[in-house]
Amino acid sequence: MLKESILASVHELRSSDQVQVTHLETEFSSEEEPAIAYLEELFRRSFHYRLPSDVAEILTFPPECAVAWSYRSRGKVVEGGEFRLINLFDAFQSHRLKLNPDDIPPTLHGSPREAIYFDFQPEIGNSIYALLIPQQNEEFPRVHLHDRGRILPMMVDVRRYIELLAVTKGFYYWQYLFCEIDLQAYEFGFQRASIRKMVKILSSLFPQSDLSALQKRMAEIGV
Repeated sequence: MLKESILASVHELRSSDQVQVTHLETEFSSEEEPAIAYLEELFRRSFHYRLPSDVAEILTFPPECAVAWSYRSRGKVVEGGEFRLINLFDAFQSHRLKLNPDDIPPTLHGSPREAIYFDFQPEIGNSIYALLIPQQNEEFPRVHLHDRGRILPMMVDVRRYIELLAVTKGFYYWQYLFCEIDLQAYEFGFQRASIRKMVKILSSLFPQSDLSALQKRMAEIGV
């Protein structure tokens, strides 16, 4: 379950004496949740998309589920990561990002002018966004990464993105590990180094965490 994965990740962050949680909004409602089938139908009628059944659970999330955290290293406090995961109903309704036509990759058709974002990392400065960019004849938009003018297709769907978000705890640049790019290219050197460092940090801070999905992907592409 996605909710349990996110809450377990937050619990690990809050339980570590080496981690400082600097922002926290994870107030899931204790009231009885509306039937997911009802929410799926409401989503379809409102936005003319049939939501993949394996992510319908996110419609029961709070409008925004947000965490930011730092860790101690050699006597200093270092920013570790963050996420601001948005309920898909709220994302489609009001969380839009205007796109620069010069940034749109050739894989996207029809020169889309805006995208829907369902996760972002504002405290890094120039925010990193997880986007859904509607395309004609698509059952549901695919996930893209937006970072400083780059728009990169990701090889994960919304559900897998959230699962990996729980694993990575939103460390900065983790998304690049699952983008359809050559991560060994010179232009991605900073992101590559950041991923290597943070996977080591996670294994040290949370030795019981299962990082196999990250380690497997790193091995596959030689990072």
